[in-house]
Amino acid sequence: MIFPIEFKSKGGNNYIYDFLRNRINYLKNSQERDFIYNRYKKISLMKKRLPRKISINVTKYYQKIANCSNLILNVTDLCNFQCLYCYYKNSSNSRSSVEDKDMPFEIAKNAIDYFNKLTNSEHRISRYGRKTIGFYGGEPLLNFDLIEKCIHYARSLNFRDSLNFNITTNGSLLDDKKIYFLIKNNFNVLISLDGPKKEHDKFRINQGGKGTFNVVWRNIKRIYEISKEYFINNVGFNAIYCEFHELFKISEFFQDKYFKENIIRVGKASGLGKEFYLMIEKDFFDMNYYQNFKLQYNRLRNIFIESMIMGKRPSRYICSLFLQYFESFIKKNISIIKTGYVH
Repeated sequence: MIFPIEFKSKGGNNYIYDFLRNRINYLKNSQERDFIYNRYKKISLMKKRLPRKISINVTKYYQKIANCSNLILNVTDLCNFQCLYCYYKNSSNSRSSVEDKDMPFEIAKNAIDYFNKLTNSEHRISRYGRKTIGFYGGEPLLNFDLIEKCIHYARSLNFRDSLNFNITTNGSLLDDKKIYFLIKNNFNVLISLDGPKKEHDKFRINQGGKGTFNVVWRNIKRIYEISKEYFINNVGFNAIYCEFHELFKISEFFQDKYFKENIIRVGKASGLGKEFYLMIEKDFFDMNYYQNFKLQYNRLRNIFIESMIMGKRPSRYICSLFLQYFESFIKKNISIIKTGYVH
């Protein structure tokens, strides 16, 4: 029988390990705890509400985490967007229940120190190799001052081998100052972009309810203008879709010259509850939308399969859209390279 596991940190904060999602959740209140337990009850994996008592072997645990190569800092809970399918907006972890605050430098500093300690640990299998510090949010560029301090501090430490940085951003705050900073420090940048203006603006809106494509697209082109080489080698795109998107239009959009060499990560919006569908019903709820989506999805899937059979290269968008579902069957015959092509 599978149970979630509750535990406390040294700081006295309550956490729970959720087996179903393989994730540790911070328990801010009893409602969040109840939400997790209710999922276990619904699928009959659990008969009791009380978790089992456990003892943690700290040494064994430390030996495992000593080999991590990535540190992700959630530098702010704030976001200047109000995306309709945002995870925080459509789950028990709604942004309204998250404290809108920035991470203080002291916490970031402690995390970087601990990460550095791990990379130099005697428990580490290899003390060399790529180490990465990532910045996430909210919208991380809302706390740009902290990011600057973190980079400066991390570079002052004795990290073994190379130290790399990445950031996931909605792209709206990428002015020249930030772009040059990212280039100088060789950041890998993942920008959220769902497709052409009409498709992107369906769900990626700002706090005032307006579409965000124009400002994001302007900043993307600005990176390209400043350094085409950096744009090609370091910038990728995160495209989210759901059944109300026009996949043909999105696929065609990502064949533009700006995406010739870039990684495109495609993912389906998840955790959409009834609130999401009630919220968008007046604008999108039409069975024709779903039927059209299903038709387009199946056609793109057939293009992917036919391309693989014929030894051709699918477009980056199509490749990312379907490769994860087929990789287990064909992984012996293909390899994924940086450009997103398969061969």
